[in-house]
Amino acid sequence: MFEVFWQAYPRRVSKGAAVKAWKKLKPSAELLQRMLEAIEYQKAWRKKAEKVNSTLPAYKRIFVPPWKHAGTWINQECWLDEHDEPETNVETKPQKKMCPCKQEEAKYPIAGVLYCLRCYDRTAHPENYAPKLRVVK
Repeated sequence: MFEVFWQAYPRRVSKGAAVKAWKKLKPSAELLQRMLEAIEYQKAWRKKAEKVNSTLPAYKRIFVPPWKHAGTWINQECWLDEHDEPETNVETKPQKKMCPCKQEEAKYPIAGVLYCLRCYDRTAHPENYAPKLRVVK
């Protein structure tokens, strides 16, 4: 029965400690089934949380702890843990639009393209920025 658990558990380190905890617990077939279901639930929860975290800024991310060693997971009866479902409808701040020069935020439109003030002026009035030609005698 331990081998079934060991194959299902995602972090396979410290097998000796896990076997020792398993022997101390002496789980029944019903408990083993509950443990396997909990492992699958926790794997699915982590995937959801990682997916939500990929769309959030760092300060709003859900904390996803690393997997415990199998012996610790058994000793602490982690199959009884409950997790809040990650919220998928979290508002994010709109991204700033950048000017094509990539130096400032773009606010001023010309022909459907947004420019910063400096680039807007250069684009709207190129005659003021064209190089002046000197006449040489």
